[in-house]
Amino acid sequence: MVCPVLQWVPVLEKGMEAVPEGTHVRFGKLQSPFHGSRQLARNRFLSIELRNGSIARSQSASDVRMVVGEKGMLVGSIAGYVQLPYWNGYVIALDAQNLLPWWLSRKGLLFVVGWMLAAVMLVVSWVCLSLLYVLPLGVLIRGMKRLCSRQRVFKLALIGLFPGAVLASIATLLYGLGYLPLQEYLLAMLLHLPFSWIWILLALRALPPSGLSPNPFVIQATQDRRNPFLR
Repeated sequence: MVCPVLQWVPVLEKGMEAVPEGTHVRFGKLQSPFHGSRQLARNRFLSIELRNGSIARSQSASDVRMVVGEKGMLVGSIAGYVQLPYWNGYVIALDAQNLLPWWLSRKGLLFVVGWMLAAVMLVVSWVCLSLLYVLPLGVLIRGMKRLCSRQRVFKLALIGLFPGAVLASIATLLYGLGYLPLQEYLLAMLLHLPFSWIWILLALRALPPSGLSPNPFVIQATQDRRNPFLR
């Protein structure tokens, strides 16, 4: 997600610069000297609009659309819109004299923290998904009459997700660079898990049959080196 986020940052900063002076949110309601609709900033990936007096949907063709309205913010994309009401009981300055310096002074820290959280979530989700695969893969291995312990099944699932992760990373990079439309990017993200399943199923065929007797003329350590999932 690094490339798409980097495409959003210039739009966010340009949008902050274009907010009329004196615009702020007071007790859950937008207050601004500007009335009507104004396009603050946009590119192919993100658009930001200010609509004081209404919270209608944006007509922009950007992949992600944000509408700053009177009683809340609309965030939408190809799947529809979500309305986010303002926090009641707070006064939030939105004009360039207040919001932009706050953002610029914390942008680096927010990037580092955000990327670290994303990396941790990716590792945790990878491990959790591999654990979920242990039971169905164990049933499938038993049905195929293959030899593999639970620990080895977890290793197989863990490494089997790698091809799908590569596909998702390439799709994200191409989307962030502007070579892939949003629809095709979402399709690639939906297909990256079934893509990993194909590799996992192919790996199951490399497992030894459960009824195969060991070869006394082959050293066990040599067999283990050839197949890491037998360890």
